[in-house]
Amino acid sequence: MNDFNLLDIWREQNPCKIEYTRIRDAVTGRTASRIDRLLISKSLMLSVSRSSINPYPKSDHNVVAILLNLSVIPRGKGTWILNNPLLKDEMFCAMIRNVIKTFTTDEDYENNFLSWYDRFKRVVKTTAIKSDQKSNGFREP
Repeated sequence: MNDFNLLDIWREQNPCKIEYTRIRDAVTGRTASRIDRLLISKSLMLSVSRSSINPYPKSDHNVVAILLNLSVIPRGKGTWILNNPLLKDEMFCAMIRNVIKTFTTDEDYENNFLSWYDRFKRVVKTTAIKSDQKSNGFREP
């Protein structure tokens, strides 16, 4: 748990409570233990609304449950994916041809290709997003 920065959220939320996740009753040879854990990354601790151990009559193990509130975790930018139908749009293709023509005459194309490529991708992405928004009836703010 230490190596991977994990904690047992049920124990964190219930430091003094005694509950078991496995109960064995082979006719009065009853044993009980808490062998099932709710291990989560410590970074998710604040997003856990509730954790519980609930009886499950069809097994000798109880159910361990966790309720996560993922809305408290900030979302990143996400992944952009080209809307493929744009490739059938002649205006879009003409714009991209113009971007390619302009960018291949840039001196960074020969001298600093990685920097050139990052700028090129950014312009193609921006052009595609604007074209996609226009073709779907969206207006830029």
